[in-house]
Amino acid sequence: MRKSVFVLLLGCCVLVLPVASTGVSDASPKVPRIATMDAHQILTAMLADAGQQRSCASTSTSLLSGIPFRLVTDSSTNVGEQFLTYDGAAVALRVVKGIVYVYANRGGLFIQFGVKEPQFVDKWIEVTPTFLGYSQMEGGVLLASILAELPPTGALTTTKVLRAHGVRAVAIMGRPNTRSGFSSGKETIYVSTKTPYLPIEVTISGVTTGNVRDFEVTFSGWGKAFRIVRPAGTVPVAELKVPS
Repeated sequence: MRKSVFVLLLGCCVLVLPVASTGVSDASPKVPRIATMDAHQILTAMLADAGQQRSCASTSTSLLSGIPFRLVTDSSTNVGEQFLTYDGAAVALRVVKGIVYVYANRGGLFIQFGVKEPQFVDKWIEVTPTFLGYSQMEGGVLLASILAELPPTGALTTTKVLRAHGVRAVAIMGRPNTRSGFSSGKETIYVSTKTPYLPIEVTISGVTTGNVRDFEVTFSGWGKAFRIVRPAGTVPVAELKVPS
């Protein structure tokens, strides 16, 4: 869901209980009804069910210093692709077999690497795990990384059954998961009431990390099949004069 990565990159160079009966029958009697589960049990079931889907699509939106940013991600267990737009900057990022590939315009190149070398604009840059900023770029792209950022922390509360994006859901509320890049505020995650229990949306408000406001992630395309491959003609990141 990042961009926790986006927030971190700007710094160095990317996220709610007993509950009432849902009135929705589960497909299998072996799966406990969400109405019998507390917040932690719901989150545990959600993470398990989401992991079994093996892929999803997500869209993150926020305001950073009053300027909208948007992050669209296709995630699976082994590969992922992400597109970031912010204040004229544009970045495409792929993760394939543990390598990150970055394609950016001039503004995007500066956001990702802190450089303005025109010869690397609109070229695929290959980033290996030995690069200092690798973990920030790779994080929040693959499915496991996204799921690790989702569960709110601290004392949890819940709502009765409601609708989120037209789907019956319960909302679980707590503090933001620090893996999402936020150290304060309030996180709300909406979980479908019918199996498989899947996250529908995450919102984070009251944030004091940097200048981020009104962070929101929506999920779709669970189990979606997509093909992401290593781009041709890549440039090693070592060729960039990245500030240390």
